[in-house]
Amino acid sequence: MKKNNLNAVVPGSQVAAEWSSLKDENFVTFQVKGDSMDDGTADSYKDGEVLICKQIEGDIQVNRDYVIARGNDVMVRRVVAHSVTGKTIAVHSLNPIYKDETVSLADVEVYNVVISQRQR
Repeated sequence: MKKNNLNAVVPGSQVAAEWSSLKDENFVTFQVKGDSMDDGTADSYKDGEVLICKQIEGDIQVNRDYVIARGNDVMVRRVVAHSVTGKTIAVHSLNPIYKDETVSLADVEVYNVVISQRQR
């Protein structure tokens, strides 16, 4: 997954139309690469899907999906546990071949998925 500026959104697409109403420089786009969040259900994120996200600090909710950036490693995952005192989150891939992991919040940037658009 790669972080892009908003110019990467295809003009005239549904994402671009929805984005135009947000008008906030703090949003970034990511394009999903791979199958770690694809279990074949409606909750899946498909390879090539574009996500418009906003960086957040602190307000991480369990059972929600986030983009998590750790250096050049960027992933979309479902948060299944959040330790406020330990400053960690446990993240889960929808695809069962990938293992859950615990991530230190000191080492990452966390982005809330605002809009997703599948490539059709």
